[in-house]
Amino acid sequence: MSILKINIFYKIFFLTFILSLFGNKGIFSQSYYFKHNQVEKGLSNNTVFCCIQDKDGFIWMGTKDGLNRYDGNEFKIYHNFTYKNGQRDNYIRTLYLDNIGIIYIGTRTGVFKYQKEDNIFTPILFTGEEINDLKKDSENNLWIISNHQLFRIKNKTIKRYSNLDHLGLTSLCIDKQGVVWISTDIGILKKWNSYKDTFEDVDLFPNKNNASDAHIEKLYTDSDGKIWIGTASNGIVRFDPQTHTKTTIDFKDELLNHIYVRDFIEYDKYELWIATEYGIVIYNTQTKKSTHLYHIYGNDYSLASNAIYCLLKDAEGGVWIGSYFGGVDYYNKRYSYFEKYFVQSQSTNISGNIVREIVADYKNNLWIGTEDGGLNKLDINNHNITQLNPSKNKTNLSYFNIHGLLPIGSKLYVGTFEHGLDVLNINTNKILEHYNETYGQTSLMNKFFVCFAKLSEENILCGMRYGLYIFNTKTKKINPVSDKLQMLITSILVIDQNNIWIGTYDKGLYHLNMSNKEVNPISLNHTEIKQTYIGITSLTKDSLGNVWVGTEGEGMFILNSSKSNIKNISQENGLPSNSVYKIILYDNENIWLSTAKGLVNLDPRNYHIKKIYTMSDGLLSDQFNYNSGHKAANGKLYFGSVKGLISFDPNNILNTNYQAPIQITNISINGHDIPHSNSLEKNKRCNDSILLTHQNNSISINYSSLSYISPEKINYRYKLIGSNKNWQYLRTNQTINFSALPTGNYIFYVQATSDNANWNNAIGKLYIQILPTFWQSPIAIILYFLVSIAIIVVLIFFYHIKTIKKNNKKIKEMELLKEKEIYERRIDFLVKFAHEIRTPLTLIKAPLEKIKSLIANQPKVEKQLQTMERNTERIISISNELLDFRKVEVTGYQLHLIEINIVPLIESIISSFFEIAKERKIEFSFKKNQNAYIIKADKEAIQKIITNLLENAIKYSNSIVEIKLYSDIENKIYISFKNDGDKIPIDQAEKIFEPYYRLSNNKHITGTGLGLAISKSLSILQKGQLTYDTKEQVFNIFILTFPLSM
Repeated sequence: MSILKINIFYKIFFLTFILSLFGNKGIFSQSYYFKHNQVEKGLSNNTVFCCIQDKDGFIWMGTKDGLNRYDGNEFKIYHNFTYKNGQRDNYIRTLYLDNIGIIYIGTRTGVFKYQKEDNIFTPILFTGEEINDLKKDSENNLWIISNHQLFRIKNKTIKRYSNLDHLGLTSLCIDKQGVVWISTDIGILKKWNSYKDTFEDVDLFPNKNNASDAHIEKLYTDSDGKIWIGTASNGIVRFDPQTHTKTTIDFKDELLNHIYVRDFIEYDKYELWIATEYGIVIYNTQTKKSTHLYHIYGNDYSLASNAIYCLLKDAEGGVWIGSYFGGVDYYNKRYSYFEKYFVQSQSTNISGNIVREIVADYKNNLWIGTEDGGLNKLDINNHNITQLNPSKNKTNLSYFNIHGLLPIGSKLYVGTFEHGLDVLNINTNKILEHYNETYGQTSLMNKFFVCFAKLSEENILCGMRYGLYIFNTKTKKINPVSDKLQMLITSILVIDQNNIWIGTYDKGLYHLNMSNKEVNPISLNHTEIKQTYIGITSLTKDSLGNVWVGTEGEGMFILNSSKSNIKNISQENGLPSNSVYKIILYDNENIWLSTAKGLVNLDPRNYHIKKIYTMSDGLLSDQFNYNSGHKAANGKLYFGSVKGLISFDPNNILNTNYQAPIQITNISINGHDIPHSNSLEKNKRCNDSILLTHQNNSISINYSSLSYISPEKINYRYKLIGSNKNWQYLRTNQTINFSALPTGNYIFYVQATSDNANWNNAIGKLYIQILPTFWQSPIAIILYFLVSIAIIVVLIFFYHIKTIKKNNKKIKEMELLKEKEIYERRIDFLVKFAHEIRTPLTLIKAPLEKIKSLIANQPKVEKQLQTMERNTERIISISNELLDFRKVEVTGYQLHLIEINIVPLIESIISSFFEIAKERKIEFSFKKNQNAYIIKADKEAIQKIITNLLENAIKYSNSIVEIKLYSDIENKIYISFKNDGDKIPIDQAEKIFEPYYRLSNNKHITGTGLGLAISKSLSILQKGQLTYDTKEQVFNIFILTFPLSM
């Protein structure tokens, strides 16, 4: 450690020690109240070096252990800032926000930058040394001081000013002209010349005795363009960068002139906050007065720590204070609306926390009775407090538990809990008289004086545990007023000497006529609750004669003078609690109520609740105490609670017009957070939109209104367009869950209010798109459309084809019908012709046979006759075929089915063809597997089929005809007719079975073309089949198939 740093260290230590001695004496007045944010509330570390507020309204805090982002409710912590070399750093030393919203983070080893759109911390400089300060100028130069060395980055180009390494550079600032100023630890300012890229020197302390006296720690530019310079031990200097003139700030307290300064913030035009090693100094630049704020032991509203490192004023007017040990404190001017009096270590404070009655004497001093600390006297002009504690001394209070108080002239009547009545001299603060067991001729039934009311100059009404008593100040006698009021009296309201209202602990409200001692209960029958169960806490009369009644558990009642009209105000009307402890009529437009859950400002004209104040607004406690409140002569209101006393001037309480932004702070789907622009499978989040797959449709949304004054009181409402168009109201809940949202587009809106009446104009918005399943996606719909179109086209096409086929079929059927008609006509013609020639041929045949028998041994003539006979037979045969075809195809062939052994039948037919085959030199054979195959068939039809097939085989063969008979396991017989004639083409294998069809190469062979057609038809009629074997490569084979008879 250098000698310079050692000297500074010892000076800081010495100043801290001296200031701590004075600080504990309470010599500095303090009316600033702070809220604390430490590790217990989620802060990552209680050492906070730097704070900024980003453009969205979040507060960022740099600590020893990570970067924290705060939204008023939760801290989001960023750890493990990693450089390209793999080194990590969590020690955040400085933060800077540029004018486009980029956050620069200086760590112990380098600099990162953060852009919200990317949600990525990008390293831009690694020095291996701590970053002392960084700023960006108007020319977009980023200036960085690291371990007192200077760097400048522009357009990713890094320049180091090594010529300044010998100087201990400490801080940076940019003046209003955009000029860069750099401070050193020897009191010299360096002014950058942007044209020459050089620095000019300004020596602030030319007459310094040693370097440690000139150590500059911080530079700060105010709104007037002046530079404030904080030193380590040489005070504060205000410097004009234009004239180079300086003004040393001279504090009246000499100790402040040598305090270590770490930061500045301009609170308003004339108020400068200064962060020091021992608290905060608030300096008024106009009046030159200063206020010193520091940690007070036992005061939870003072600064948490004295070593203040950074200051930040947010958009709402609040001040954030980062300290070395105390985390982050927060101050807002609204917290000072309520001045606080509570028990502390100093004797100058109030003596008890449970404050009961508050009254003012003729000097306007307030007398404050407590239930746990005796009596206090408060001078409202100088705020001095005098504590009056009980002791055995007769001139002191008899007991510490004080309830009723009543000042009359120079005397104060003090009622205690079970220790009687004390009469105190207001001027001397001494007890004059004490009434306990008995006094004079009167014996006290009890010693608990709960409340008082002045009836006249001589008579005091005393509310006690067991009734109402009247105390005569001259005779010193105390007597019960009425046997009907033997109950615990909590409040007394004197309208006039005969018209008295009495409130009881649990017996309701009564009216007392003092002239005749008549006691009448007053029914508050707004509900079915019995009168005897209503506890009265406070009674007050307004200028119109109405009586305002506070109760415990039933809210507040307003009764007119005739008691005929009763109005009840309760939680149903907006009260935070139904226990109203004190009612103070401030003016015609404002009534103040203390309750069990806050302080209420109500308009008596329409009973509208204007505002509810709680601890979030600066109260000591939300729970106030019975009948504890007072309106002082200076216009201030005082209310007692179970944790002390508050005071405030209602005219000074101003409602803020600040419209806090509302931000979506986190989104989770199926329990997994989705950061900005990161993806979870196909789920993507941008600044104000999120894209989700259909599997991830259960969403949790966190949001926050970035108001830091009373975040606990902010209520929210939301709506989800696409699901529900109506606002859904929430209390302080900052998370909303949507389960199993259907696919589609949604817009989530969220809005905030702090008073449940006026909703902020700022609305948080999030666009949500849940992608459909693939079969529901636009691509799928397009595909469905295209497929549908394709199907329609195909259907139309096939319909068209079907229609064409149908039409072609009809045309073909018509053609076939026509052909059939022609064919039948032709058959008919041929049949008629056959019939016509059959008879003459028969007549010719008979004489011809006779002529043949008569003419013998005439070879020539006999040969001619044989030719005639053969042709005659041929014509008769053709006519028979025509007639047979006619029977089969047209008129129907009548079958006579009988069981036939097909073997002898075939042999018989074959035998008739042996001679022909022999003549033609045809090798003729018949093969069979067995001698008997029984089929059920028409014998004549079978003969025709076999005959036709055998004739064709012989007719078209060259030298081989083979008939083969065999069967298979399917109980069928096969008769094949094979010949070696010209091979029938495969493409004509079916056509040869058509009538009159003949092969072109067989035209020279005589035939009708009907044999195969007749044979095929006859085989089909008998459940048989006639086919041509197209697989055979050499021979023509016709196969006749019939089922065997079982």
